[in-house]
Amino acid sequence: MGDRIEQECEAEKQHDGIWIGVDLGTSNSTCAVWDSSRGGAKWVRLPVIAELSSSGSKPGRIMPSVVRFPNNHDNPLVGFPALLPTSASTSTSLGTSSSSNSNDEKRSSLLRSVKRLLGKRYEDLDPTWIETLDFDVRNPSECGNDDDDKSLELVPRTGELGELSKNETIKMTPQYVLALELKAIRKACQAYLDKYRLSKHLKVPGAGDDEDANANTYSTDDLKKNPVVDNVVVGVPAHFSHRHIGLVKEACREAGFHGYVGTCLESTAAAIAYGLTLQERSKRGSLDSNSSSSFAKQHAATRKGGPTIMVVDMGGGTTDITIATCRKKLQQSATSSSVDIIEEEEDTDIDSSDANFSSSHRVLVTQGDDRLGGDDIDEAMMEYCLGQVVSGEQLEDENKRKMINSKSDSLKLACREAKESLCSLEDPSPSETVWTGGREVQITQEIFDTIILEPWLRRARDLILKARDDLSKVSTALVGITVDEIILVGGTTRIPAIRRMIQGLFPEIELSSSLNPMSSVSQGLAIQAAILSKRIPMHELKSAMMLDCVPHAIGVQLQHNGGFVEIIPRNTLLPAVGSATFVLANKYQAGITIRAVEEIGPDTFESMRKEDFSFVLRKLSKARFEKISERTIQVGMKLDTDGRFIVSIFDQHDPEQVRKRDRFERIKKGQEVVGELDYIKDMILAESDGITIEQITLVVALISVFVLYVAVKIAFTDPLEHGSAVLG
Repeated sequence: MGDRIEQECEAEKQHDGIWIGVDLGTSNSTCAVWDSSRGGAKWVRLPVIAELSSSGSKPGRIMPSVVRFPNNHDNPLVGFPALLPTSASTSTSLGTSSSSNSNDEKRSSLLRSVKRLLGKRYEDLDPTWIETLDFDVRNPSECGNDDDDKSLELVPRTGELGELSKNETIKMTPQYVLALELKAIRKACQAYLDKYRLSKHLKVPGAGDDEDANANTYSTDDLKKNPVVDNVVVGVPAHFSHRHIGLVKEACREAGFHGYVGTCLESTAAAIAYGLTLQERSKRGSLDSNSSSSFAKQHAATRKGGPTIMVVDMGGGTTDITIATCRKKLQQSATSSSVDIIEEEEDTDIDSSDANFSSSHRVLVTQGDDRLGGDDIDEAMMEYCLGQVVSGEQLEDENKRKMINSKSDSLKLACREAKESLCSLEDPSPSETVWTGGREVQITQEIFDTIILEPWLRRARDLILKARDDLSKVSTALVGITVDEIILVGGTTRIPAIRRMIQGLFPEIELSSSLNPMSSVSQGLAIQAAILSKRIPMHELKSAMMLDCVPHAIGVQLQHNGGFVEIIPRNTLLPAVGSATFVLANKYQAGITIRAVEEIGPDTFESMRKEDFSFVLRKLSKARFEKISERTIQVGMKLDTDGRFIVSIFDQHDPEQVRKRDRFERIKKGQEVVGELDYIKDMILAESDGITIEQITLVVALISVFVLYVAVKIAFTDPLEHGSAVLG
């Protein structure tokens, strides 16, 4: 119980240090910070690790999500330096252009697109896809580790130029690689803010120069300090489970973020950025000619209660769809399901409290695909080029994979450059030549759109239609919801064929260009970080506040048949609460074990934590047992906005639990006045941390050494009121 109080205090305390938002992308990463002096999120330049701007005069803002280990692999190269020759990457000067194809062997040990492997198990990976990676992926069980939750091992391939000797190997996990990327971003952001925060008059959350809601003045000494970048909100894809998010948070800790670490769906972050952009455009009241029609529709939607937007986020590794709306006086009653092991019965004892929101943004629908992104299109282009090289000859899959591996880096780079040239919005090339195996392969616009891109267009189309179908289900409770505007986010949305496909699905809606597709996610995350910091006046951020939803259904997996009982439905507004009633197989059993899982796919489940939730039941009197034919237990679940997961039980046959619950309800309604300590005690009893069987056994054993009577008292007479367990 002490752990619960400590965790709640941690969530509520004021964290020192600067707050930033990080879009940790599969292919590229960006960073942003809220700037009160300008009333917006600033896209931060990342010295050294980001690509140069076209002029070469200033460091860029986009960091390639790559890591390379040179000879001295104690100092891995992260970002743009990892793409440069050794002489350039080890130099402090970045006055050179990107590396040429002569450095192909040098880049053979690059670790890229590692985010797609986070939280994956080896048996779940496609062997063909593994062969196309720039590094080796090893099964931890084959390395002598029998732990099913052990992370994959990644091993860079030895380059021909001797980056690693034949006797050297570097093993790391996807989480470790992401931690290296996050650490590089944190340090680069720190360097930028240390250099420019005062000279550019930046007022960022946690720096001592922001407009704190509780303190609007600061001393000169405070302004001269260089506060540490210590708090972060990181974007995560919609398909990420609770376990994936936990790994991201651990990577942030390893990267040196010692303050608050939070996550937000990437497409939701873009919606947050849009909310603030819409407000600023409304204030200005002046529109350019290209956006006047769309903006007029937004104003019409606002007059009806608020616009509904669809964010299509197509990055390097994933595609996420978020549909969000702004509704005044929006009311939602969180429903609770009712299922028991033997038969279904009405759930009437635990009612989830209504959530009332006024003029708040709300996420209605989320959808995601973890195998739909720019990397997949690059691989499709590689397959096409290799197929053309063999001139119609049959090439076995194994030999084709060997060819892909032997030319992986140079061919992938050539295909990516050809794709970008063909898909340029300003001046698209009618055709591009890709050198493959010493031969030229011509790729025209028609070939790219109809042969290479077509399967991925269908996949993206199906995902968007699925999100639209989900919206129609949600709109039965919120009548009249239709999509008013479509926001395109991520580099892959710049492909003209993808834009045409989306426009064809929504011909009456103009595709919005109000957000920068490369910066909007990190800027939305920076806004979310500013909100969580509680250091920015809420009037600055009110229009950007977003109520997120649950990306996967959460419930109980039955142990006797593997069935799934849904308790918190997918797309439920956060904080999400639900409950279900279960009939025990044996009314005399001393405890219950609950396996809480997420439904991450059809008939595919993932545990919310490694261990199950175990609870001890109060031993009832013989007379009370005789009065009941069966014993029912209500299981409640709650997922907070910060990712904290709570499982609780309520035994309606336990008179002590019923009494304390009734008293707690009276206190909440103001029907009973109690002392402060009693009130806090009852609140803890009503929604307390669950005590596991192992913990109870340990407590009883320790106490029994001193006082046997106390041990017996705890084991058989003290009830576990509304016991619950908390996931950090």
